[in-house]
Amino acid sequence: MGVDVELCGRSVSRVEQLAERRLAPCEYFRLKEISEGNLEKMRSLFLELWTRKEAFVKCTGEGISRDLQSFVVSVDPEGKPKILEVDGCREKATQWSVHSLHTSIADENVFSSLVVASPEVLSLKIIDL
Repeated sequence: MGVDVELCGRSVSRVEQLAERRLAPCEYFRLKEISEGNLEKMRSLFLELWTRKEAFVKCTGEGISRDLQSFVVSVDPEGKPKILEVDGCREKATQWSVHSLHTSIADENVFSSLVVASPEVLSLKIIDL
C-alpha cells in the first residue's frame, strides 16, 4: 500500500514546466487539454495527479528512484482514478487499484491517494476525529 497527501492550496511554481518534465507525455498532454490554459486548474489537477504517482511509487517500494514517466495514471477528474500502464504494459496496470480522497486535515483541504497492490476495490471509510 502507498499513500500520498498534498495540500490543495500548495504553491507549485512553473507547474507546466514541472508537469512536462516529470509526467508521462500522454499525462502531460491530457493535463493541458483538461486545464484549458487555466494555470490554477492545471495546478490543482497536477497535484491530484501527483498524489496518484507518488502513492504508486511508495506502494512499489521504489520511491522516487522510479522514473515517473515509466507508468501512466488517469488524469480525468470526473473518472475513476486508476493506473493505466506500467512499463509500457496495460496488463501490468490491472494489478493495482487507486483510491483518491478529497478531505481536510487541520482545516486545510488536501488531495490524497491510496494505491494498493490488488485489483480489488476497497471500501474506504473516513472517520473525523
